[in-house]
Amino acid sequence: MGLSGSSSIGRRIGVFGGTFDPAHNGHIAVALFALTAFSLDEVLMVVASDQWLREKAPMASAEHRLKMVRLAVADEENISGSDVDLRRSGPTYTVDTLKDLRNKYSNASLVLISGLDSALSMDRWDRGDQLTQLAEIAVVGRPGETLDLDSLADTHPAKDANYLEGPMVDVSATLVRERIESGEGIDDLVPGVVAEYINEHGLYGQEENA
Repeated sequence: MGLSGSSSIGRRIGVFGGTFDPAHNGHIAVALFALTAFSLDEVLMVVASDQWLREKAPMASAEHRLKMVRLAVADEENISGSDVDLRRSGPTYTVDTLKDLRNKYSNASLVLISGLDSALSMDRWDRGDQLTQLAEIAVVGRPGETLDLDSLADTHPAKDANYLEGPMVDVSATLVRERIESGEGIDDLVPGVVAEYINEHGLYGQEENA
């Protein structure tokens, strides 16, 4: 459950955005890693409605994706699913997400959690030059990946990012969907409650249970 603005004094809140289509074990591993590695008090998994850099729209509805995130982290005391982007009409831009969260958690420090590829493209994000005014940038890379900060322009939002190699979890939302489409099990890729939800609602080409 998220904090109110008055109770967020001095706290560090991680902002981990994504389509989460669906939420899987890799997402949870990154959120748990970030919670400790970047000394965060809470991680908000922000479900996106429409990402401007994304070519294809999510397969599952925003309502389903948010529900799956919340089910996936129900037992994690300091991680929660956020609908801040779903409450806003129009495309999803991270700068708007951060501004909305800044208004809600006015006394907290925001930390934007990003993967390496996304971090490198931040200079192309809508109003990307405002990101560092609203939040610290924390980048989680895959094992073996490196971020050469010296190669980035001084004006690049990720220039002063805190970069750490994250956990090795070989899973992606694409893999989950492919397994479902081919009739294979996904219990090793997603939390059990998410697998049950997907089955119950017939998501990703799976027949809905009566």
